[in-house]
Amino acid sequence: MKNLIEKTGYFLMIMIALILMGCGGSGSNNSNDDSDATETAQTTTSTTTTTLPTGPVLYDDFSGSLIRPDLWDENTSGEGSSLAIESGVLLATASNDGTTSGTASLSFNQQHELGYESFQADIKMRSASGEGTRKVVLSGFAYNTGLRNDNSSNIGEVSGDVSITSEGTVSYRVAYEDTSGSTEIVSTAITTVDATTTHTLLLGFDSETGTFGFQIDEDDPVTYAIDTALYPIVTKGWRSAGVYAGAFGESSGTVIAEIDNVKAKSASELSRTSGSVQYSVVEGALKAVIEETTSNKRLAFILPPHPFSTTPVTKLEADITITGYQITGDRSRTRAQLYMAYQPEANRDNGLDLISTAGSIFDGGSGLQYGGFAAHVTASDFSNEEEILGVGDVSIEPSLNQSYTLSVEYDEASNSLIQTINGQSITFDLSGVSNFNPNEFYLARINVDVNRLNNEGDSGSITATIDNVKVNGELYDDFSSGIIDPRKWIVNDPTQ
Repeated sequence: MKNLIEKTGYFLMIMIALILMGCGGSGSNNSNDDSDATETAQTTTSTTTTTLPTGPVLYDDFSGSLIRPDLWDENTSGEGSSLAIESGVLLATASNDGTTSGTASLSFNQQHELGYESFQADIKMRSASGEGTRKVVLSGFAYNTGLRNDNSSNIGEVSGDVSITSEGTVSYRVAYEDTSGSTEIVSTAITTVDATTTHTLLLGFDSETGTFGFQIDEDDPVTYAIDTALYPIVTKGWRSAGVYAGAFGESSGTVIAEIDNVKAKSASELSRTSGSVQYSVVEGALKAVIEETTSNKRLAFILPPHPFSTTPVTKLEADITITGYQITGDRSRTRAQLYMAYQPEANRDNGLDLISTAGSIFDGGSGLQYGGFAAHVTASDFSNEEEILGVGDVSIEPSLNQSYTLSVEYDEASNSLIQTINGQSITFDLSGVSNFNPNEFYLARINVDVNRLNNEGDSGSITATIDNVKVNGELYDDFSSGIIDPRKWIVNDPTQ
């Protein structure tokens, strides 16, 4: 993700591609990912819900010696601008030579800002010199009005920011991006403070009401309600967001700011406890519910691109329990699935050479079963033309309310893809796939879905729990935090 870029005296952020929020393309909806079966019906158990903690969660306190690339994208502009950690705080230095503005910015990595409804940071001006505007800003694109024509476009984005200048003026701003650039909707000063002491700035957005929130310290929040008739909320979620120091104007100037204790509050989109699709942490496990539906629905919990874009996933493991489901229809299917895929980066726009593997507990009409598959997409037009590398099953017959440990894995020693349930394995040899490269990891996710509802009268539902997720043999998330951690998961909600 590119970081915050100045526009009309304020930073706006260049968008990151939401490559994972509908990810899979070819290979993710293959009809051959489990063995077929015939109609069956099971009773659906009752469901319970829980409420996530409402307080902010610490994102980064800069306690390490280096800026963490798994949490932040960093960017500086202007000679003398820099970012560094010193004595447990981030020092952001922005320097303007009178002709080129100076900026020093940190942007949340994609997987994080999409899961938050608000974020905050402790800000202190260490020093400021020269003329012009010198400030620290929390800024982000909050939603899109439906004009986005590609994943890297700013068009249609509504943004908000809250800032504090070196003179102590605290302000907020809301703007809109269209084909002619940035249009300011509102810009208002809130208060004046001593900028040389530490203050907490907060920026938030409620996508249900279309209201921005801006706050400093313990003062009452200041809100601004968007006219959603003019700026409708079509695509929810922070497109990008972050914090930056900036020095602007026609005169030279420098600002050095301390930034610390960045926190975020989980958004309702990352936990849903009502409606046709639900997901939350209940009694130390992730609970996923798809209530009875007559249309295909897939709820996906996706591992984020960082750090796994540089540290490929070779094994994904989790404890899966199906606690209730029902299906009607000749080919209807309900399942919980571990899915992993590899693909050359150059082909991710055309779908070619995606090699995928999955292991599932499912019912396609003959009662609960376990099945595994591996496939290689051989067409570049997302037509799902593929070579099936293998489909297999095991002797275990899964039961309701019984926990099973599932894993999908690439084994380098045997050059094969392996799916396992409670120690019983299915192996697919990759020796005939000449262009497979395990370093070209693309995607890992856990799916809970109801699919193949193709005929009138077809329906299905499922309730499942997920726990003790391991990545490459190491514990990744046991959900003991009580929340779906936005630093660990992207949730692809089919109702959003």
